[in-house]
Amino acid sequence: NNLWVDLKALKALFEKHDGFVPLPIMKNSKTVDPRDKKSTKVVQLETAMGHAIECFPGATALVVPRTRFAPVKTTNDLFSLRSDAYILTHDQRVVLHPDRQGVPPIVKLDACYKFVDSMEQVIPHGPPSLLECEQLVVEGRLSFCQNVVIQGSVTFKNAGSAHQWIPSGIYVDQEVDLAASMEHQGSPKETATFGDYYVRNLLRKPSLDLLRKLPFPAPVAAVGTEDAVFREYYVDNLMRTPSKDLLERLPFAAVADSTQVPDPMDRLWRLYEAKMRKEKCNDAAIAAFKYNLSVLLSGNDGLIAEETLDSVGELPRSEKLTVDPNTALL
Repeated sequence: NNLWVDLKALKALFEKHDGFVPLPIMKNSKTVDPRDKKSTKVVQLETAMGHAIECFPGATALVVPRTRFAPVKTTNDLFSLRSDAYILTHDQRVVLHPDRQGVPPIVKLDACYKFVDSMEQVIPHGPPSLLECEQLVVEGRLSFCQNVVIQGSVTFKNAGSAHQWIPSGIYVDQEVDLAASMEHQGSPKETATFGDYYVRNLLRKPSLDLLRKLPFPAPVAAVGTEDAVFREYYVDNLMRTPSKDLLERLPFAAVADSTQVPDPMDRLWRLYEAKMRKEKCNDAAIAAFKYNLSVLLSGNDGLIAEETLDSVGELPRSEKLTVDPNTALL
């Protein structure tokens, strides 16, 4: 996204809030290892710069043509961006190819390709041609050979467990079931697994740590220690009224009267502030963390209820703005 900010207004906002912008906080429940849903649960506090629009009175959205930017938020976007559907201009801008007429191809990769390194396994020789593609769907474990051209809407499926390769060629408005195709040919065995190919040809002498990250099954680590169970319980129950048992195990002194419930912000903040002061964090960083912590402990998840949203009316377009350049800012 592009954010255009009046620096004078930003300076005033900093001065009002002790050196930081009080952006809305989004609370995301995740795991320490995003690839392993069984790993320790954590709470990620996230801020989005786009939310700053509510911090500036009179702020508005502006419609910007796709010739100005190419958004990359997912591996679907990155896959498309790396293809011939985009070109690099003489002034180093990445824009859609003129033949696309301002409309990018739609790419839908299988959920197992959520991360960049896993997406790389799909295109070890580079992405297919998407210049004339309307939509590309990839389902299951597969990779593209060189010189693959996609035209119209094409879906590649592999419901089997064995990795499959998409042969070179032109694919037009069709659905290709690679697993079924292999069965029709007599189910020949692969001479090497995809993991073997990936290691031998792309990584060259990989370390043991790297091998563990490859797409074939890895040994499952033993889980269920008391410490891990407690951390999971702590995360799951952080936003609820804590029990006496939980309070006694938290990193601050338990209250003498079991009927009292301490203010989490009051007790936790003293510990965090002392640690941040010891680490010589600046005042702005401390103020920002205190604000984020207070939002977390309030139970606010940072989401806006859909029923409170109204449709957006006509928005100004950047190419129709009349702006007198201020040479003093250049």
